[in-house]
Amino acid sequence: GTHYEGFHEAVLATVKAFAGNCHCGLDPQSPNTADANLQSVPHINLFSNLISPADIRHLKEITSDFGINAMLFPDYSDTLDGTSWDTYHRIPEGGTPLTALQNCGTAKLSIELGYILNNRLTAGEYLQNEYGIPNIRTGLPIGIRETDKFFALLNADNADGKEEICENPCNLRHLRSQKYEKQRGRLIDLYIDGHKYVSKKRAIIYGEEDLVIGLAAFAAEVGIIPVLCASGGESGKLEESLKAVLGDLYTDEINVMQGATFEQMETAIKEWDLRPDLLIGNSKGYYIARKLDIPLIRAGFPIHDRIGAAHTRLLGYEGTTILFEQIVNALLEDRQRKSPVGWKYM
Repeated sequence: GTHYEGFHEAVLATVKAFAGNCHCGLDPQSPNTADANLQSVPHINLFSNLISPADIRHLKEITSDFGINAMLFPDYSDTLDGTSWDTYHRIPEGGTPLTALQNCGTAKLSIELGYILNNRLTAGEYLQNEYGIPNIRTGLPIGIRETDKFFALLNADNADGKEEICENPCNLRHLRSQKYEKQRGRLIDLYIDGHKYVSKKRAIIYGEEDLVIGLAAFAAEVGIIPVLCASGGESGKLEESLKAVLGDLYTDEINVMQGATFEQMETAIKEWDLRPDLLIGNSKGYYIARKLDIPLIRAGFPIHDRIGAAHTRLLGYEGTTILFEQIVNALLEDRQRKSPVGWKYM
């Protein structure tokens, strides 16, 4: 299968191996804070998908702000993006604590970020089948509508006992209104400022299936037409998932390809006369963008021709803010570069 399918197979295999080895008798005063926290308050499982270390850190920040004790897996936010060392470490510090994985079978619920994930069995489904833990799927929180869904889920009062996983629900609403509503408001203001530069622009979006869905949902809500949504994944669910998530923003101009190679994408762009203004996806699409002489907005895995891939952010209102700025500025730079005279002001 694809690297994406292998990623989710590894997540499932790890959960299968460790779930059920519950250390429920641990002392709440244990010096291991991860152990103590898991025993002192109810917790959830949060399966984070194939995202950057920076986005994983943001998910940890969000759950912490909401007062939710989350077993986040996988957590490579430090192991793949650590500090400089004086001496070499064969195994970097960080990651999901082993005891957290052993206790994932006692969680109040599981949340999986992604609509397609593994086309077979996922970790959340396994825990639901084996331990009766409710499993909820929501999309990668990219764009306002999909991020709103994620925050609404965390802020729910009475869904599947979720009221119990928050230490102080009243304070949580205050935190969200004071911090994340401001982030949301700034993003809306940015949409207003920049919509005229992206409206009706035509984008090729490619990558892992769930990333394509998240990016297409964002693109459609800002007025970009995702004229081609392509993935190497072969779940057979990409088109129906796009229609369900985009809703009234899904149009006949959107073409979908699954099990696609870059050569097939390039052929489709020409034969279907798609006339794209930009590409959004990983570095492997660069040669297509170069041939077409249009911008490539790098997102997803791998990004191997630019520095800072570990710090790339897409999730949440802030991640979407960064992505929107990248797209608008790339389009402005492209127009400026191709202009016979150029300009110094927008």
